[in-house]
Amino acid sequence: MRHVVMMLSMVCLALAGTASAAVEKGDVEIEVMGGWAMESANTESDITEALDGPDLDGWFVMGGLSRFISDHLQLGIAGFYTQMESDKETFVMDELSIEGEFEVDAWGIGGRAKYHFNPADQWVWYAGGQVFWVSADIDATASTIPPELAPSTSESDSANGILWGPILGLRIELGERNELLLEYQYHLWAGDIGDSVEDGHSVFVGISHRVN
Repeated sequence: MRHVVMMLSMVCLALAGTASAAVEKGDVEIEVMGGWAMESANTESDITEALDGPDLDGWFVMGGLSRFISDHLQLGIAGFYTQMESDKETFVMDELSIEGEFEVDAWGIGGRAKYHFNPADQWVWYAGGQVFWVSADIDATASTIPPELAPSTSESDSANGILWGPILGLRIELGERNELLLEYQYHLWAGDIGDSVEDGHSVFVGISHRVN
C-alpha cells in the first residue's frame, strides 16, 4: 500500500510540474465523468417498504458543457444516466419467506454551478450545486423461498422528479487544455422518484477539456 501511495504522489508531482495555470474567465469546457453511487431507498414506498429500505448501488455517467463567467464561477448544463440495483432482501409475508430486490434506470438533464476557490493554481478546489429533472423506470421482483410454493412476481413503474444537491471537487491540470476531475456529490431525490429513492452519495472521476 505504501508503494502505491508513493507512486501516486510521484505522478501528481510530475503532472503539477508540467501543467499550465488553471482556469480563468471566458473558458468554455466539455466535461465527461463516470462514478459509483450509493443511494438509500425510501422506506415509505410501496415497492420498498417490505424490503425495509434496501440500499441501492450502481454506476453514473455524466457529461456537460460549461463556461466560466468569472475567474471563480462556472455555470453549465449537464445530463446523466444511471443504473442502480439493490441487494436481495428476505422478508416474511403471509407466513411465506419472500426474497425481493428492485432496480432503477434513470436519466436526467439540468444545470450545475461551481465556485473555484484558487483559480490561479494548478490544483483547484471547488464547491457548488446541481439540479436535474429526472425520468426513471423502477422494477421490483419477488420470489418465494422455496420457489415451488408460488411463482415469482414483478412490478414496474415509471417516475419523474428532481435530483439535486451539493458537490465538492478538485481539478488537477494535465496540460494546457485538459484537467483531471475528482468530485463528490450528495444526492437528494424529490417528486415521484423521491417516493422510491431518498438520498445518497456518489464519487466521480472525469476529464475536462477546454475548447477555447
